[in-house]
Amino acid sequence: MSEGKGAARLLSRLCVPAALLFLASRLFMLETLRWESLYDKLFMAVGFLAFGVTTCLAIVILIIQLFRRRPIEPGPLLFALAIGLIIQFAPLNDIMIDYDFLTRLPERTRFVEDVLSKKLQLVNVPPGDDAFLVPQQFKAVSNREIILMQSGAKGPILFFFLDSWILDNFSGFMYRSDDSEPQDKDFYAKIRSYSRLAPHWFFVCFI
Repeated sequence: MSEGKGAARLLSRLCVPAALLFLASRLFMLETLRWESLYDKLFMAVGFLAFGVTTCLAIVILIIQLFRRRPIEPGPLLFALAIGLIIQFAPLNDIMIDYDFLTRLPERTRFVEDVLSKKLQLVNVPPGDDAFLVPQQFKAVSNREIILMQSGAKGPILFFFLDSWILDNFSGFMYRSDDSEPQDKDFYAKIRSYSRLAPHWFFVCFI
């Protein structure tokens, strides 16, 4: 009985923390959408390896326990496998995009209103005339505290970064004053895909 309990404890110690580490690394990557750093890739790789190795080891131990007709507690292993299935098949990227949009929509809306009413005077920053620094009180509305803004046919177009800014490959939330569809000429980049999230608001991926 003590050996069975020892195997169960080993399963708990190996599977559950590894699954949670893998999930945390995946959510971190989705939340920040960071992939350009070696440390970011290493963090994701460590989470994946920890999950894969410990889960395989736990399965082997479980099979040995079954053949020896010893008591088993498959709960931790099933929990780890469930986490793995969620990471693999659940639309985590879409969930994180919707979460970011909905939780920060009031702040972004207030920012847009202050810009359109000229209550906020934005400071231009390199590399182009369309990039502006976000004031500290609104720093959470856009990654790296920078937005893009252009003059459209019927009003300004504002773009809030969701991922780290790579000049020719970026994504985020676009506000269009006239509620028209995004176009390739916006911010001098080609649109890979876009979807409407709410009136005037779109999620856009540029390449």
